[in-house]
Amino acid sequence: MNALILPLAASTAEWTRFGVVVVVGLVLAQGLYVGIARAQARRGSDLRGARAFGRIVRVVIVVATAIYALAQLGVRIGPLLAAAGVGGVALAFAIRSIFENFLAGVLILLRRPFRTGDEIVSEDHEGTVEDVNLRAVVLRTYDGQRVFIPNGQILSAPLINRTAFAVRRSELVVGVAYDADLHEAVSVICRALAAAEDILDDPPPAALCSAFGDSAVELCVRFWHGATIEQAWRARSAAVLAVKNGLDSAGIAIPFPQLALRSPIPSAR
Repeated sequence: MNALILPLAASTAEWTRFGVVVVVGLVLAQGLYVGIARAQARRGSDLRGARAFGRIVRVVIVVATAIYALAQLGVRIGPLLAAAGVGGVALAFAIRSIFENFLAGVLILLRRPFRTGDEIVSEDHEGTVEDVNLRAVVLRTYDGQRVFIPNGQILSAPLINRTAFAVRRSELVVGVAYDADLHEAVSVICRALAAAEDILDDPPPAALCSAFGDSAVELCVRFWHGATIEQAWRARSAAVLAVKNGLDSAGIAIPFPQLALRSPIPSAR
């Protein structure tokens, strides 16, 4: 055990080197942390993600500084690490999930599949990214709740970044009567969508005949809009209003399902 403690005969020069190493290491760790954050900010990157990555670098440098500083005092680091490793095996099982989330957080910060402010979907959770730390991704759902998703779950599950691109497409199924002119119906729908607010002209909206329904010919209406959920709902509402008004003005009916009830034919006696 004496090999693991500070030697009593440490000289003034050794203590001086110890102090210099500690001070230089701490200054270097803090300098890199600030430098990484500023460099990412100048590039327009996610500032919170840059700070989290900077914290990882700072911790690594502080640990390396502590090991090197102790070596300046004559502390034998090898036996110390070996002694720590014996109990570390049991501790590793206890904190396995914490370590997995830590590594997943590092990979998320390096790969950057999303940034703060992006709207993502991960399994049953959907919302706006508020923070990415070394333990979890913090989401604010669209109904005003805050959800903490472990980094390991984010990394292992399918992930949709709804705002990765500036625009995205939505679809709407519209049914028209079987006696309607389908070419005219398609033309009316496209013109109505082109004049609607919150729907983009490029790429242009489209209407395609897709199926024969029970009471109507079904048309798949496709249109593009902004990427956020708010823009998507506004565009969808505008599309429904425009299509309904356009078809009504053209005299094209949108039939609703009908159920005919007939009484059984009486049996002959």
